[in-house]
Amino acid sequence: MIGLSLSACVCDIINGRVRLEDVEKIISGTRAPNKDAWYRVVERYKRTAWYDDPAAAEAIANSLYEKGLIVQPRVNGQPPPLLATDDGLRHWVKSEEEIKYCTWVD
Repeated sequence: MIGLSLSACVCDIINGRVRLEDVEKIISGTRAPNKDAWYRVVERYKRTAWYDDPAAAEAIANSLYEKGLIVQPRVNGQPPPLLATDDGLRHWVKSEEEIKYCTWVD
């Protein structure tokens, strides 16, 4: 599976909705060009999106990052994945062909 939201996908892993070993990669909307920036993102998410189990979330996120499984298009000036689809919000896909990207770049 390919995740499209770091915060939501890590929550799904923690809550047992998705198995960590089933994650091919996460294409994130984050923009952390180096480890220091990455750790700041993780710290922010621990206080907001991952408040239920921040330690487990941090371990999962950092493991995925260290394995090179976090893709951050915005680091390279590309748009992040679009989570809104015609049938609602979606943050997991089975293949890259299913991914739509935002039309803006910042």
